[in-house]
Amino acid sequence: MEGIWGFVKGLAEKMVAFVTDPRTVLAVFIFLAFLFLVSLLTVISKWRLYNKAGFPGWACLVPFYNDYVLVRVTGFSGWYFPITLIPSIDPYTFFVLQILVARAFGKSILFGVGLYALPVIFYPILWLSGAEYQHPKLSLIERPKQILLGIINKGKSQKQIERRD
Repeated sequence: MEGIWGFVKGLAEKMVAFVTDPRTVLAVFIFLAFLFLVSLLTVISKWRLYNKAGFPGWACLVPFYNDYVLVRVTGFSGWYFPITLIPSIDPYTFFVLQILVARAFGKSILFGVGLYALPVIFYPILWLSGAEYQHPKLSLIERPKQILLGIINKGKSQKQIERRD
């Protein structure tokens, strides 16, 4: 029994020594400062994008209203917002929303994947690139069809597309 308590006591002493070490405190401070700057850059970028899209920039600071505005930026009605609240499909809906945000600003589908995977890099790029908001107004059925046709028709001329239709 004394062996276990001795081990726990020794481990606790080592942890206290590690936490009170000035190098550890400095490393934690630098890491937290980095996280703060990354978060600040993302918030500023989203603020500017919401302003470009005609929505209030402060909306990026309000937790659920932020998601509602993101749905509206993609061109969907606000009634599609509750879909983002379902935990089991939440990652998929935000993946699609990021692609649609990229399309709403005239960017490619791969840029939307970047918005989902690395928002701290791609939101500032979208903000600073001078991309214009295109006011999409498609229904839930038309939107995926439009995206798929855009992928399929990527290399074809306009005459080939019109002839097929």
